[in-house]
Amino acid sequence: MSFDPARMVKDFERTAGDVAAVKQKLGGMLDKLKVMKVSAEKAAKEKPFVPASKKHLLQLRESAAKRLEELADAAKIAEQNAKNRKKGGGLDLGFLALKKIGKDDKRNTLYERLGGDLSLETAIGMVYSRAVKDTRTRAFFEKNPMKMAMIKKRMQQFLTGFLGGRSQYDEDNLKPAHYYINVTDYHFDAVLEMFKEAFQSMGIHPDAVRDGMQRIGQARKDITAGCTVRMAVAQRNIDQDTGVLWSRMGKIDGFALIMDKVYELVSVDVRLKMIFKSYDLDKIKMAQTSFLGEALGGPKKYEGTDLATVHRDLGLNDYILDCFLMNFEKALNSVGVNEASVDEVMVTLEGFRSDILARERGISAAQKIVDGKTIFDRVGGQMVVESIVETMFSGILRDPRVLFFFSMDASRVEKLKEMMVMFLVGLFGGPQKYDASTIRKVHYPLNITDFHVDCILENLTVACELNNLDASLADDITEAVARARPSVTMGCTVRLELARKRTESTGTQGLWSQLGENKGLEAFVDRLYESLQADERVKHFFAGSKLEELKRNQCTYLKQVFGGTVEYDGRDLPTIHANIRVSDFHFDSFLELALREFGNVGLDPDAIDECIVLLETVRDAVVHPSLRDHDVRKVQEAANRKPLYDRLGGERTVTMVVEEVYGRALTDDRLRSFFEKNKAKVQSIKKKMAQYICGAIGGPSAYDVADMKPAHYSMNITSFHFDAVIEILREVMHQMDIPTGDAAQVSRALQGARENVCTGYIVRTEIAKRSLAKGSDQMFRRLGESEGLARIFDMVYSMAVNDQRIKHFFEKDADRIKQGQLVFTINQLGGPKTYEGRDLLDIHLGLGVTDYHFDCFIGIFGRALQGAGIEDGTIDEALIALEPLRRSVLGRTEEDEFRALAFKQGQSVIDRMGGDMSLETFVDFLYQSAVGDDRIRYYLDKGPAKLKQIQKKVYQYLSGAFGGPVQYNSADLKPAHYGLNLTNFHFDAFLEAMVTAAQQLELPEDVADDALIIVNRVRTDVTTGFSIRRAEAERRHQSGEETLYQRLGSEDGMNYFVDRLYEVVVRDKRLNNFFNAAKLAVIRKGQTQYLTQVFGGPSSEYKGRTLEEIHSVLSMSDYHLDCFFSDVERALRDLGQGSDMIDEVIVRLEDLRDHILKAYYSRMGYKVSSSSG
Repeated sequence: MSFDPARMVKDFERTAGDVAAVKQKLGGMLDKLKVMKVSAEKAAKEKPFVPASKKHLLQLRESAAKRLEELADAAKIAEQNAKNRKKGGGLDLGFLALKKIGKDDKRNTLYERLGGDLSLETAIGMVYSRAVKDTRTRAFFEKNPMKMAMIKKRMQQFLTGFLGGRSQYDEDNLKPAHYYINVTDYHFDAVLEMFKEAFQSMGIHPDAVRDGMQRIGQARKDITAGCTVRMAVAQRNIDQDTGVLWSRMGKIDGFALIMDKVYELVSVDVRLKMIFKSYDLDKIKMAQTSFLGEALGGPKKYEGTDLATVHRDLGLNDYILDCFLMNFEKALNSVGVNEASVDEVMVTLEGFRSDILARERGISAAQKIVDGKTIFDRVGGQMVVESIVETMFSGILRDPRVLFFFSMDASRVEKLKEMMVMFLVGLFGGPQKYDASTIRKVHYPLNITDFHVDCILENLTVACELNNLDASLADDITEAVARARPSVTMGCTVRLELARKRTESTGTQGLWSQLGENKGLEAFVDRLYESLQADERVKHFFAGSKLEELKRNQCTYLKQVFGGTVEYDGRDLPTIHANIRVSDFHFDSFLELALREFGNVGLDPDAIDECIVLLETVRDAVVHPSLRDHDVRKVQEAANRKPLYDRLGGERTVTMVVEEVYGRALTDDRLRSFFEKNKAKVQSIKKKMAQYICGAIGGPSAYDVADMKPAHYSMNITSFHFDAVIEILREVMHQMDIPTGDAAQVSRALQGARENVCTGYIVRTEIAKRSLAKGSDQMFRRLGESEGLARIFDMVYSMAVNDQRIKHFFEKDADRIKQGQLVFTINQLGGPKTYEGRDLLDIHLGLGVTDYHFDCFIGIFGRALQGAGIEDGTIDEALIALEPLRRSVLGRTEEDEFRALAFKQGQSVIDRMGGDMSLETFVDFLYQSAVGDDRIRYYLDKGPAKLKQIQKKVYQYLSGAFGGPVQYNSADLKPAHYGLNLTNFHFDAFLEAMVTAAQQLELPEDVADDALIIVNRVRTDVTTGFSIRRAEAERRHQSGEETLYQRLGSEDGMNYFVDRLYEVVVRDKRLNNFFNAAKLAVIRKGQTQYLTQVFGGPSSEYKGRTLEEIHSVLSMSDYHLDCFFSDVERALRDLGQGSDMIDEVIVRLEDLRDHILKAYYSRMGYKVSSSSG
C-alpha cells in the first residue's frame, strides 16, 4: 500500500471540518441553553402565586430549570476545556465530554469507564461550580481564583490516580491535607451528591456512575478522619472539664480579647459584613460574649432569649455560620490558644448549629417531606419497612464484607432486625420507638469503618429496589440512614486514629516491651493458634502438615510488625495470600481472636488498639480481592426468590406438563417411535420424566440421574429428537400460561440432560464412523455380503408387511420394492455399486413418509440384524450408514432443520433482535461476560488477535443460525471443537454468558429463549470430542487390562511423569503461585501418592487430607484446573505418551474436578460440574 500525502491532507481537512461543524452546533446549543436559563431564573425570581392544584406543575418547572442550569454549566465547562486543550493547534475534542457513554466495558479502569481525562475535568468543573453556590460547602471552596484553580488541579490529579488512571498525586497526603479542616460526613456527602449529579448529567453509563461513586466514597475516611478525631477528643475533654478550658483561655479578660479579635475579623470579612450591616455590632458582641463565655465554662451572665428565636429572621445558612466559625478559629489561633483548646471551643460552638439554623437535632433530621408526606408515609407503613429490613438482612448475612458483625445465633439476629425496624420507623417519620441517641454508645467499641457502612447501605439500596420502591424514595431512604454514619463509625475512627498517631509519634518500642518482647510474643502466638484451631470460622486455614512452619513464619512477621529486632525475610503477604480465599469475615474473626488474646496476656486498651491498628494495615494484602467484588443484587435476588419448582406450582404442575408433553409426543412423527410403549411402560416413563424435571428445577426428586445415560445409550436419539421434545415442552408451558421467564428457565434446566440422552448415539456413531473410515467393504463382509443381506431383507420384509405402522407402504408390490431396496442397501453398505434406479426423493415424493415411518423401518432392520446374529458394533455401523438417507427420503436438509428453529411467525431471530448490528453488539457483550468466567476462561485466554478471530466466527455462526446470512458452515463446529475437553459444564457457562448479553441488550425474554434453544442445538457438536474420549477411556479402564498406573510404568514411570509435570508447572505463570518453593516438596510428595492411588497403584501410600479439605481455602477455579490439566497433557507428550494414554489420564483427573473445586462451586452456586457430562 503506497503512502498518499495528498489524500491524507484531504482526510485531515474533512475531519477538521466535521469537528468545526460540531463546535458550531455546540455553540448554538450553549446559546439556547443560556437563554432558557435566564428565562428560568427570571421566572423563579418572580414567584407568582400558584394554586395548590398546580403545585406539581411548579415542581416540574423548577426541576426543569435546574436541569437546564446543569446542562448549561456542562456545555460551558466542556467548551472551555476544549479551548484550553486546543492552544497547541490540535483538534477541538471537548464536545466528547458530553457524549452519551452507552456501553460500559467493566474490563476497563473506572477512570476510562467514566470517560477519561476530559470527562473527569468537566465533572470537577461542574462540581466546583455548584460547590461555591451550595451553602453546605461554599465556605470550603470559595477562594481566590488562583487558589480555586490549584484545588481543582489537585482534585483532578487525585481522582485520576484514585480511579485507575495515571498516578499524579500522593494519596498519603490526602489525610494530612484535610486533617485540620473541619470537613464532616455532612460536607463529604454533599460533594458526593454533586459528583453523582455531574456524571449523570453528562450521560455516563449508570453502572460506571455507581461504581465510580463507590470508589470516590472510599476517600471519606482520609478526608473526614481529622475532624472526627479532633472533635471526639475535644468532646471527651469537655465532658471531663471542671473549668480548665475557661482558665486556658484567660477567663473573663482573655475571652474578651478573643471576642474582640473575632469581631475585628468579622467586620472586614466581605462574606459577613452585609449580615451585620444594619445591626449594632457592639451589642451583638456583648450578648455573644455572655452566651459563649457561659457555654465555655465561664460565669452565668446570659439573660437573652433562646438561639432559635434570636436568629429566626436573619436568613442565616450553613455558609454564613461556617464563615463565622472560621473567623472564630482564626481569632483563637491569633491569641495563642493551644490546638487542643481550639478544638474544644469549636466542638462547643458546632453544637449550636441546629439551634441557630432552626433545624431539628439528631439523626431524625434526615426525614424527607415530599408532598406533605414523610418517608414513612411514602414507604407505606411499618410492614413495608419490615420487608425492606428482611430483604436487606438476607443479603447482609451472605455478605463476607460485613458478615462478621452479624454472625450470631438466629434469635439475636431476629432481635437485631426488630431493633432495626424500630429505628427506621422513627427515622422515617413514624412512631418513635427507638432512642437514636444510643447508637453511638452501642457501636463505639466495635471496629466498624466507613467501608462497612457503605456495604450496609449498598444492601439497603438493593433491598429497596427489590421491594419495588421508586428510585427517588430509595435515594431518600439511603440518605436518611446514612446520617447515622458518624455515630456508627466514630468509635473505630477515633480509637484507631489515636492509636495510629501514638505509634507514629513514639514508635512501637513501648508496645514491644508491653508484649514481653520475643518470649512474650511467642507465648501470645501459641495462645492465638490454640484459639484459631478451635474456631469454626477460621480453623480450616490453620490445618495440615505445614502448620508449624506457618506458625513459625507468622510469629517472625509479627515480631517485626510489633517492633522487635527480628527481620522477616519470607515472601510478601500479597503473594502468600494470592491463592488463599481469605475474606473480610475471616480477617475480622482473626482480629477478634487476636484482640482477646492481647487482653489475656495483659495489654491495656490503648496498647490493644495500637496492635489492632498495626494488624489493620495488612488487611488489603491478606483479603482476596474477588471476595470484595460482591454482587449484592444477585445474592439478595437468589435469597428471596422462590425456587423455580415452587414458582411453577410444584409436583402437581410438573406432572400436568409431563402428561401433556407425552400425549403430544405420541402424535408427533418425529418422536412417536420412541414414546409408543405398552401402558405400564408409559406410566413408568412419565413418572421418571416428572421426577427428573422436579429435581432439575430445584424440587425433591427420587430419580437417580446416573441412570439416565445407560437407559438411553442404545436408543438412536439425536439432538434433532431432543429439540423436538423441548419444542413441545415450550408450547405446553405457553398454553398453560407459565410466565415466559420461568418457562425459559425450565428449558435451560433440562438442557443438561441432552448429553446423557444423546451420548449413546453419538459415541456409537463416532466409533462406527471410525470403523467405516477404514473401508465399508469390511462391514459388507461382516454382514454376509449380498447373500447375507438378502437373507436379512427377507426377515425385514416378513416383519414390515405385517407391521400396522408401515405395512400400507408395501401392499401393492412388496417384492419389487424389497428388491430395489436390497440393491440400494448393498450399494450403501459397502457392496457392489449396481443401483441404477431413481433418487430417493423422487421415489418417496407424495407417499407421506415421515420420521415416524423411517424410524419404524430402521427399527425393524436393526432387529433383523440382531436376529441374523450380527455383532453389535457391525449393527451400529450399518444403522449409522443408513441414517443419512433420512433427509433424502423426507426431502429436507440439515440446514432446513436449523433454520426452522430460527423463524417464528415468519420473522427470524436476528430480525427480532434488531438486525445485524444488534447481533454484533450481542456477541460483544457475550464475550465480555465469557472471558471473565473462570469456567471457560481457559479456552478464551488468547491474544487479542486470536480472541477477535474466535469472536468473529461466533458472530458468523450465529448470523446463519438466527436466520440471517449464512457465513459459517455448521458442519465445521464438531471438528473445530473435537480436540478440546469441553463438557456440558463449559457449554452451560457459555449459555449463561449469552443470558447476560441478552439482559444487557434488553432483548425480550422470548427472543433470548429462542436464541438459547438454537445454540443448544449444537451442544453435542461442541462436546462430542471429550464424550468420545471419555467413553473410550472408560472402556479401556473396565476391560480388565493393565491398570493405568502399570501402563504409565509403575513407580518409576510415575516419578518420571511427576518430575516432568513439575518442571512444566513451576514455569507456568498461571499456576506457579500454587507451587511455591517453600512448600513444593511437600505438595509434590502428597500429589504423587494421591495420583498413584487414582491411577490404580497401591492405595496405602496416601495418608493426607481429602481433596475437599486441601483445596477449600485456595483461590482455585476451573481456569486453574484447566491450566493444570493442560500441563499434564504437555508433560505426558514430552515423555512420548500417545493420545490414548493422555485421554485416559485426563478422564481420570476430570473425575476429581468436583472434589477439588467443591468449595469454589458452593461459593459460586454452581450445581453442575464437568464430570457430570
